[in-house]
Amino acid sequence: MKINRRLLLSSILLSVASAGAFALSIQWEIGYFTKGISVYAIEGALCAGFRIPSQVLNPLGGRGWHWRDTRPGRPWLVRLMRNNVQWLPYVKRIGGAVFVAVPLWIPLLAGLTPWLFRLWHRARRKPGHCRFCDYNLTGNVSGTCPECGTPISKQKDLPSRESDST
Repeated sequence: MKINRRLLLSSILLSVASAGAFALSIQWEIGYFTKGISVYAIEGALCAGFRIPSQVLNPLGGRGWHWRDTRPGRPWLVRLMRNNVQWLPYVKRIGGAVFVAVPLWIPLLAGLTPWLFRLWHRARRKPGHCRFCDYNLTGNVSGTCPECGTPISKQKDLPSRESDST
């Protein structure tokens, strides 16, 4: 039970972070540069560069964080509609440097998957089964699920006993 909640919480955080990074990276380039390595978000992708020569390390002035508008004067919606977004992952070699890009829709989809699965699972829940672990509660009179300990509401979770009237 705790694992399910932790998974759902981490998927929410991953989804929110990915959506926020995607939205920011459409308008701005945000990154961190250090000796030979760079990590940055630009045009809807999370990118990393390795073995980068020091003369091309950071066009904005050396090591550390940077933040810049990639195309001043163009709103982000126009950039999104004009396909200035990286939709596919890639690996590029330029000289001795290697650049890897992962579009931010991929971790967004990965974060949404547990929620979509849970919504689908709840929609197809069987009557007479536990709403959390799907344990068959037929004949249970204790008021709690013996499998996971979830309290049972008699009207929703337990099967009706129409055959007892005979």
